[in-house]
Amino acid sequence: MARRFDLTGENITRRNAQRDTYGNQTPLSSTAVERGSTRWLSGSYVQIDGLLDVNGTATVGGVLSVTGTLNASGQINLSGSTGITGPLNVTGTTTIGGNTNITGELNVTGPTTLDGITDIGGDTTITGLLKITGDTTVDGNFEILGNGLFKAGETQIEPTGKATFGDVIIDPASIYLMQTPGGWISGTGADDITLASSLSGSVSMNGTRTELDFKGQKITLTVADTIISNRLTVQGAAEIMSNLVVRGSNVTLTALPTTTLPGNLHITAAGRLYRSTA
Repeated sequence: MARRFDLTGENITRRNAQRDTYGNQTPLSSTAVERGSTRWLSGSYVQIDGLLDVNGTATVGGVLSVTGTLNASGQINLSGSTGITGPLNVTGTTTIGGNTNITGELNVTGPTTLDGITDIGGDTTITGLLKITGDTTVDGNFEILGNGLFKAGETQIEPTGKATFGDVIIDPASIYLMQTPGGWISGTGADDITLASSLSGSVSMNGTRTELDFKGQKITLTVADTIISNRLTVQGAAEIMSNLVVRGSNVTLTALPTTTLPGNLHITAAGRLYRSTA
């Protein structure tokens, strides 16, 4: 009697279900291909749910899309245009040999060394410390905003305009416009300035007078063509081209040469001197 098959049994039903689900797929548990090739034609789809380990060279002629994390432990060579729309974190040494254009924001949190020429065409904002050990050339305006200071050795310029150059201080907001170890220049108004030494004296000028003070001995020139002095001493020849008026109750002439000739000096009641011909 011939053997009969039950086409409605459990085994046949399970096989039909697998056929409907997987079609003509052939599951491979372990496969080695030597000197051969595997090709998936257009419209094919390859899905790897486990680990893909490539020990040789992998060539992608189309688009390589990575939606997860891409970890690369070796060298990465990019010869064409590379577009990165998300954050790029590089923890190791990175060498870029060609031109690099960055249109978005570049954040660098670690030390950065630039050995070549750095050309920045737009605005640059530095919120931390900027340290320059070499020569610096500025071919434009150099402006420090806010309450910053300009320091260079013994030179310091403050936001108020006060400038210190070693022992020399220039301060437009102070009565002492310039201070030096040997003296100072001071001013109290638009037409009042004094040049003074630290020990000897001073010269003061304003709209009404000019005063010379040497160790307490003062000579004052006024707008009325007047010389005011508590003591005026002339050593050497003095020539007065106009009238000389001496107002005082005591006029003393000392060290005059002597002569036996009769006197020829006449003084009027008004105190005027004449040479007498009588």
